[in-house]
Amino acid sequence: MQPMKSTAASTDKTIAQLQSRIVDLETKVRFYEEQFNLLQHKRFGRSSEKPDTQAELFNEAESIIAEEERAHQDDKNSPTKSTSVATTYSLSVTAIHYPGR
Repeated sequence: MQPMKSTAASTDKTIAQLQSRIVDLETKVRFYEEQFNLLQHKRFGRSSEKPDTQAELFNEAESIIAEEERAHQDDKNSPTKSTSVATTYSLSVTAIHYPGR
């Protein structure tokens, strides 16, 4: 009967070791899932959205026009100045000729 007790004890010990291993692995999985979620949020979350400063470069012409218009309005509303300011913009025009028209 000794071999049966030893086999049962061995089996119980193996089951306990495997259950402990399962708990350890589940803990690691939860940790790695949390790390993954944090990195995803860091990479793609709101905090990674930064204003595009180069977009301001494309608005340079519009901002110059707006400043000149404001200056023109200030001059127009000023009681001390009686001369009007005319603003001209030099734009190049290219004519496109289509054959047969």
